[in-house]
Amino acid sequence: MEVKDFACIWGGGLTLRADEDFSVFGDYYKNVKYEGNSVLWTAGFPWGHTDLNKPGTSRFSTQYVSVEDGSYIAGTTLDVSDVLDRSVGLGSINPDFLGITDDGYLIVEPMLRGTSTEKLTFWLAKGDIVLTKNVNLHGEYAFHISAKDEDDYRDNLASVSLQYTF
Repeated sequence: MEVKDFACIWGGGLTLRADEDFSVFGDYYKNVKYEGNSVLWTAGFPWGHTDLNKPGTSRFSTQYVSVEDGSYIAGTTLDVSDVLDRSVGLGSINPDFLGITDDGYLIVEPMLRGTSTEKLTFWLAKGDIVLTKNVNLHGEYAFHISAKDEDDYRDNLASVSLQYTF
């Protein structure tokens, strides 16, 4: 199976700025090759801004994320959260299962992390603060993570990283 057989994702995003420190955004993506035309959408609002030359500047955001089975390809540049990559049971296309056929075609095994779920939703809070020139502390917290076809909520997820810019 080739990637083009199950993945053709179309979409876009829009950000409306109210002023320098506040905006509203939304993203919508659809996999038109996957069964059911799976959709991923997110909407939220960030406030503040960071400047790597100005310690103490910060930016925070909150957003809602809704992901249907087969709508997300793990490891893409879509900056939602690593929650999607780490979610057991979400039917994402996992780049760990890439391979090359004898004919030289790239193949991917879709839907490989545990049992598939129809839809995953969660809230995401993100924050950045410039600690010193060219050093940024980034954090994410995903909460109220739930799957449509499961009765239980999944555990909340958090990550923190220190980013250096040269």
